[in-house]
Amino acid sequence: MTTVLKNVLNFSGLVVGTPLSIPHLLNVNGVAVAPELVIASAGGYTLAVDTNNVTVTRGTSGGASVNIYVERWHTFEDSEPPGGLGSLVPFFVEGATIGLVVTDGVTIQGDGSAANPVAIEQVQHDGTMAGAGTVASPLGVVATTPAVVFNTNQAAGGVVQNNASGNAAAGVNALALGNNCNASGLNATAIGDRCTASAKDAVAIGNQCTASNEGAVALGEGSVASGLGSAAIGDGCQATALDSTALGSGSVASAQAAFAAGDGSIASQLGAFAGNTGQASGTYATAFGDSFATADLAFASGSLGNASRQTQRSTSSGRFAVRGDAQSSEIVLRGSTPGLAMGESVELKFGEAGDQQFTIPSGSFRSFMAIYEVIATGISSGGSGPINLASFKQTLVFHENGGGVVTQDVSGTQEKLTSAGAASWTFAASVPGGPFRLALTFTTGTTTLKTRVVAHLRFVELVPPT
Repeated sequence: MTTVLKNVLNFSGLVVGTPLSIPHLLNVNGVAVAPELVIASAGGYTLAVDTNNVTVTRGTSGGASVNIYVERWHTFEDSEPPGGLGSLVPFFVEGATIGLVVTDGVTIQGDGSAANPVAIEQVQHDGTMAGAGTVASPLGVVATTPAVVFNTNQAAGGVVQNNASGNAAAGVNALALGNNCNASGLNATAIGDRCTASAKDAVAIGNQCTASNEGAVALGEGSVASGLGSAAIGDGCQATALDSTALGSGSVASAQAAFAAGDGSIASQLGAFAGNTGQASGTYATAFGDSFATADLAFASGSLGNASRQTQRSTSSGRFAVRGDAQSSEIVLRGSTPGLAMGESVELKFGEAGDQQFTIPSGSFRSFMAIYEVIATGISSGGSGPINLASFKQTLVFHENGGGVVTQDVSGTQEKLTSAGAASWTFAASVPGGPFRLALTFTTGTTTLKTRVVAHLRFVELVPPT
């Protein structure tokens, strides 16, 4: 047999923990000899040789294939030092790739070989690289305190959490940073001190903030966003309903699409808006300053006012005794006639549906100065002919006596302008009972015209001294 002193063997299909042997064919004049130099093309394997075979056992860090170089020293190559090499041969070299290092296998993995490159498994913020890359000093990342660890291999998937401070990021793609924060919802974020984001896409940042519904955002100190898509931002704010928003200090938005901003403002009905320290408790009501808007679609501003009628707009400048006893307001009333007969009349009313009478609360003991400005337009019931117009304006004073009776005290001269076809139209103010109210009534006179009438009523109200 021809002498063979060198060979390269290819091992493939290797299974972790399962030895595989291949004949190396090394011989001198047909006599089998064992290799004296053995080199593996990559690390992560256990090697063994004898006079016939090379045996490779794959480790957990090794690949499924590896090349093994074997060599038998001959003639002058086998000239050994005095005393020989003894047990130092055969000599094994694993992973001859330049740059081979030893890592801690936790924060950094791999050995730098072609089959097993170095990879950062966990990225730590505020950390430093440590180690020399040797068995005695493997490469690793040492985190400073607090540590922020991103671990894509956690069962919950893609979370970031500060493990050293009692945080928990249990939700997929969640983020928990700070002290005892909890992000348990999908894509949730909790940052700060004892913040909780427990729903999908929820965000809680600050001190003891809670976002407990999908898309909710709670920022600041002690703020709570529990409505779907709600936002509570500031100190102790609460947004508890769908799409509600609370900003500032102690503001509360407790109804769908409600908005409260300022210091202790409250928006408690659908679409209500409260600013400063105001309270809006009517549907789509608006309150600024420290005024109240207690009726639907009402608007109150200034200091200590109260808009208690639908669509009322009030402005106040403080009070004498009770809220709303010194304020100016305006309201729009409307009505129409069908044009089926002469002398048709209609009492104008206000509100979204046009069905609210201007009542005077019994026992209110209030005095009113009111100015109405009216425009009326009319055409024939068939829709043909000229358009007729009229306007009316008058100032009047009336009061409630504290016992439920309303008296009209003074009436100014009515100003009236009409086209020729509307000369017989009339407009009158009265204070009838059942219930006591300010009644504004339009009459078509001797015409049979279909009409529409709108009145702008401005009034000042106060409670006299007792």
